[in-house]
Amino acid sequence: MNSFSSALRNGGKSGWQTMWTVVKIVVPIYFATRLLDALGWLAVFAGWLEPLMGLLGLPGEAALPLVLGAAINIYSLLGALAAIEMTVRQITILSAITLVAHSLFLEGAICAKSNVNIVMITVLRIGLALLLGMALNWLLPV
Repeated sequence: MNSFSSALRNGGKSGWQTMWTVVKIVVPIYFATRLLDALGWLAVFAGWLEPLMGLLGLPGEAALPLVLGAAINIYSLLGALAAIEMTVRQITILSAITLVAHSLFLEGAICAKSNVNIVMITVLRIGLALLLGMALNWLLPV
């Protein structure tokens, strides 16, 4: 029983630490996105990117979570996504794109340590992610 309680204690501690790490990312980004929306800046940003995002079947507002997910990590995408209203179809497309091209800076650093061409891998990931988004926009029912 001692090993079970020790495992439970260690697992609980690890779980809380992981949850806290995610909360520190998601909550501030959620509030920052809500602030950008309240100030009208999200609408301005969305308007600029609406034509490109339209090719992916996404509203212009989806550019912020998309960029955050691609540049930082998926948790930052979730924080911004929680503050924006989107359909299940749009969330599916956005999620698929981000699964292909996420954490580009961090994974670029890992590629550099692995002697992999960072530029080639990054361009490939972004290109395939955009192609996947366009394909899903075409294939998924509206």
